[in-house]
Amino acid sequence: MIMTHRGLLRVLAVFLAVLFTLPAYAAGDPLELRAVGEDFIAVYSSEEEIAFEVEVLNGSDEVRFQWFQCDQDGNASGGEIGFGGKAYVVRGIPNELMGEVLYYKCVATLYGEVAEHIFSCVLYPMGVEEEGMTLYAVSDQDIVINDPEEEIAFEVGAENAVGALQWTEWYRCDEHGAITGDDIGFGGTAYVVRGIPEEYAGERFYYACIVRDSGGNEGLFVFSCMLDLSIPEEDDEAVVGITVTSVPTKTTYRVGDLIDLTGLVVRIYTRNGFMDKMDGDGVAVDPELFRDPGEQEVLVACEGFLDTFTVTVTAAEDTTAASVETEPISAESDPPAAETETAPVETEPAPVETETSAPETEPPATETDLPVSDTVPLITSDDTMYAVSEFSDILQETAKETAEKLKAILIPVGIGVGAVAVVGVTLAVVLRKKKH
Repeated sequence: MIMTHRGLLRVLAVFLAVLFTLPAYAAGDPLELRAVGEDFIAVYSSEEEIAFEVEVLNGSDEVRFQWFQCDQDGNASGGEIGFGGKAYVVRGIPNELMGEVLYYKCVATLYGEVAEHIFSCVLYPMGVEEEGMTLYAVSDQDIVINDPEEEIAFEVGAENAVGALQWTEWYRCDEHGAITGDDIGFGGTAYVVRGIPEEYAGERFYYACIVRDSGGNEGLFVFSCMLDLSIPEEDDEAVVGITVTSVPTKTTYRVGDLIDLTGLVVRIYTRNGFMDKMDGDGVAVDPELFRDPGEQEVLVACEGFLDTFTVTVTAAEDTTAASVETEPISAESDPPAAETETAPVETEPAPVETETSAPETEPPATETDLPVSDTVPLITSDDTMYAVSEFSDILQETAKETAEKLKAILIPVGIGVGAVAVVGVTLAVVLRKKKH
């Protein structure tokens, strides 16, 4: 039994050894690589080292790595330059290869499966300290045109340059700024592309400008351009801006006035040049009616572009009379009672004379009686209607009171006249009887 147990232990040990030594990768599975860090590295010194590294996504420690120098398509240009590791270090790029992109590929092999990954690097002629010369685009850096014959102008500027710019060179390059051919322009900070053939529509072209100053600092700046035939052609007569070159003749208004655009000159800029519009023709202004006093900005608009000019607005002129005199009507002025004189009664009827004096009212108020005010009150139509209504009420009340007083006077007078008549008739009868 002891031998049997030892035999079992030995079989188990062999099984475990085989189990832990089997690769994690199964034959026939695709092998995958990816870069650790950047695929493309730019350096600015020929002595700077460049390190590339890959990692295996599915494999084991049994993967075999090889490094080669190649072209951009991965075709090896020579023999193996590195073996046995996931990383490869480029020990600097010679100055004679400045601007030229160098390509390297890593080949991984496991159980007959092969995977590749391509890296690239370039030496730029910058040599610029952090506080040294920097380049910037004076023109647009990336330009898209829709006409194959349209010219494209690139221009570069330099900041913090030491002394004068000694030379500038223009090159065709790739998107990373790596030079792809001989220089195409020399001596200036601007370069003109004389159109892009139709067959290259949709393809983007890159141009690099290399600048050196008197201090030995160098800089590189990359521009790009493309022909896109899908962009509609621009209207040369389309408005691209406006400017008020002459304000209107009239710039002073009163509240309520309409604006007068006589003399207004607006320059309309188009892609072909400019034209001047006179007296507000072809433009809109706001406001057209002035409602508030003070200095105001008048907005001039044309095709979405704006400009302004200033006018002065004063308060509206007061058209009301300078002064208005009124005589207040007093509701408390009662006419005096009528005075009546009655003749004494005689034996013969005598005519009764009655004197009724017209009702007298208080004299109108003088200017000294009027209330004093710093400003002359305005009489409105509502004030006038109120005064007429009040005066009518006073007349009706006065007439009523006068009628009551006359009634009180005339009734006794009538009674007296009647008594006199009765006495007269009685005397006449008595005298007639005596005659008979």
